[in-house]
Amino acid sequence: MMNNIPIMIGEINVAQYCVANSLYDQRLYKLCCMMKRSWFSDNINTWNLAGMLYGKQHVELGLMRKTYLCILHSITDRFDRAAALKAFNDWETSKYHPKLSESQIKSIGGGTDPEGYKQWKAEYEPKELKEKKGKDEDKTKQDDLTVPYYPNFLIYYEKGELPPIFDCKNTETYLDVISLKK
Repeated sequence: MMNNIPIMIGEINVAQYCVANSLYDQRLYKLCCMMKRSWFSDNINTWNLAGMLYGKQHVELGLMRKTYLCILHSITDRFDRAAALKAFNDWETSKYHPKLSESQIKSIGGGTDPEGYKQWKAEYEPKELKEKKGKDEDKTKQDDLTVPYYPNFLIYYEKGELPPIFDCKNTETYLDVISLKK
């Protein structure tokens, strides 16, 4: 027998619940919250944002849906959950590609709030390590990923002995090479 739930489903505001419990992609949410509120008043912008989030690869679609709802709920004055879900779900059958990318969102957010973007970038964007080469460093020093070069490295084999890279199938080829060198 099922117990009655004291709160009706219609009374729960999904977007408020997701924002309160941080059930969204925090990286994209914080990035979009740096943008001007006026940017979200254009329906084409919000539709393209939905398309960009819908098309995000290697990320759960439910998480992107919650992120989209939380962004609109936090930024827009007149949030309509049904319209937001319809705009997001319409991308499943859309023949168009979104005109918005994450790099464009970064440039919009960075242009709106440069200091906030620097903090966001420090927190969420990985830094590439760049080595500064001094004048005193030896140029013959090899990288860990490269094979070192040994100019006078010779291996001598006994007569009839084959190097370990040759198996029985390649014996004739190896002997042909030796006879050509003589």
